[in-house]
Amino acid sequence: MRRRAGDAATVLSAGFPGDPETPLRCPALDAATGRCDPYAWRPLARRTLGPPVRPGGEDLPPCAFCFGPFPAEDAERYRAAPDPEGREDSLLSALEARTGLGGETLIAFALLGGRPPGLR
Repeated sequence: MRRRAGDAATVLSAGFPGDPETPLRCPALDAATGRCDPYAWRPLARRTLGPPVRPGGEDLPPCAFCFGPFPAEDAERYRAAPDPEGREDSLLSALEARTGLGGETLIAFALLGGRPPGLR
């Protein structure tokens, strides 16, 4: 997974923090099994890929890789509100206080410890 994250970080570093122009497979996703390697510990950013979610009242679309061939109404049945009690906010605040890192990132950089190379 770290190798996949490193490969993705190489591609993504030039345009960070913008969204990549080329869609990349999530480096947490094992291509052989189709499973998310850190599934039990996945951050909100990863939980918002897959089923359509509604964080903070904003409807985000489902992952095209997961729901692409299905009608939109099928995916809509699975819309979820992750972390409705806001527990992740307190965990992120504690992590930011402990590490000194904060703000937006991409999963490839998170798997490598935070920010892209050159922005540490």
